[in-house]
Amino acid sequence: MITIVIILFGVGKSHKMIIRTLILLCFILVSSSLVQAQNTDALEDQYYEYYNNGDFNNAIKYALKILNIQEKSIGKNHPDYAFTLGNLGVNYLAVSQYDKALAINLEVVELRKRILGVEDEEYHLALGNLASTYSKLGQYPKALTINLELLEIRERIIGKKHLDYIQTSQNIASNYSKLGQYQKALESYLEVIKMYNDISNTETQGYAMAINNLASTYYKLGDFHKSLEYRTKGLSLFENLVPKGHPVLLKVIKELGNNFGALDDDFIAVDTINYVLKKIESNLGKENEYYALGLQSLVICYYNIKNYSRALNLCNETLSMQQKLLGKINPDYANTLFILSQIYFATGDNRGMQTLLEVIDIQERTLPRDHPYYLRTLGYYQIIK
Repeated sequence: MITIVIILFGVGKSHKMIIRTLILLCFILVSSSLVQAQNTDALEDQYYEYYNNGDFNNAIKYALKILNIQEKSIGKNHPDYAFTLGNLGVNYLAVSQYDKALAINLEVVELRKRILGVEDEEYHLALGNLASTYSKLGQYPKALTINLELLEIRERIIGKKHLDYIQTSQNIASNYSKLGQYQKALESYLEVIKMYNDISNTETQGYAMAINNLASTYYKLGDFHKSLEYRTKGLSLFENLVPKGHPVLLKVIKELGNNFGALDDDFIAVDTINYVLKKIESNLGKENEYYALGLQSLVICYYNIKNYSRALNLCNETLSMQQKLLGKINPDYANTLFILSQIYFATGDNRGMQTLLEVIDIQERTLPRDHPYYLRTLGYYQIIK
């Protein structure tokens, strides 16, 4: 909003033209500001339509358009600009452009801290998004540290029954899982689900995600039947909460395919994961986390049914994609590389040992020494060396 006050005590005729010019300029500025606000409102409506439907690439385009208008009309030191910049960071995270997401989310944290202060909820949201970015980049201890700090802040300001507190608790459970602390993650997810039930909030994406994450934790603990039970429940919830083809829904279906594979229904798993991959490619393309994870699951299925040729081709495709998205020094890249080493060993390819040593090197640089993936790799190395 532009406020202009002109105080006139008396002016001569020679000043009338100047005053008229000033008034005209003020009118032009106010009109321009109103038009820009109207344009921004329309763009924001379109942005949220794309974002809510999981069309993150188009959401990015509209967030950039809004930022361009806001930078010219209100400047970079305005809360609305910081809010839109935060939206942009979230969308870059969703399309797996993690380096861009990190740079933007670091800027948003500083902007909101300076403009709004550390007690403001928008600053807390920025911290949460930054933690999520570090997690996607495989920097799990850093993500956990930020989330634990954020949980203390939210407990003090909004209390334990607030949805934002519960969401941060769920993010911490995810951090424990990424760090290989599966029992601790299991206990945390069960507590999160209890908190959702205590406030009768069981028809939301947050609750559905907690159920699905609990399924993933049981899967990692080797309880595949219990995992399948909760995965099916999570899928049912998401089907009523998000549009068909939404990336989160497709991710859950893909993980359901993993469950079938773990229960020796590999051919059902292959069909399920192929269906998901086609949907992801249609909606988001191939250059994203969802597609890469789907490919990795498909590699495991083909390995299990001893179709090593198909598994090898898909594994190399997955590694190429992950290297572009994550870089080589990343736990997820190392996990796919471990699968590649298994394919080499199964087919008598002498590149198996060299690949396994590369996995050990990456995991020693990115994972705690007690992480199950690192211990698995070391155990296998001891057997075959």
